[in-house]
Amino acid sequence: MENLELIVSLIGTVLSLVVASVVFIVRIVQLVRAKNGLQGSGLLLDALTAFMQAAEELSNLTGAQKKEYVLEQLSAFAAENCIPFDAEEMSRRIEQLIFLSKNLNAK
Repeated sequence: MENLELIVSLIGTVLSLVVASVVFIVRIVQLVRAKNGLQGSGLLLDALTAFMQAAEELSNLTGAQKKEYVLEQLSAFAAENCIPFDAEEMSRRIEQLIFLSKNLNAK
């Protein structure tokens, strides 16, 4: 009877350690993914400003065409660097930067 209690106690302890280890590993993986996502977002924002500057040098394009050019370049950059790309979010960012630029240049 004592052996059975010892075995059950040992199994319970081992199961607790296994569950705690799995939870710990899953949390670490989530944190690493989040960190990589933030780094990717930073890279995209840096590339966004560079692509916007390049688009401004294309004088034969309209504003909408320049925006489309920037979005295409960003999409390609994200694909090359395995960064998740949200076209709608980047479009909003472009609009925000254009608005900011117009307000600063108007003064």
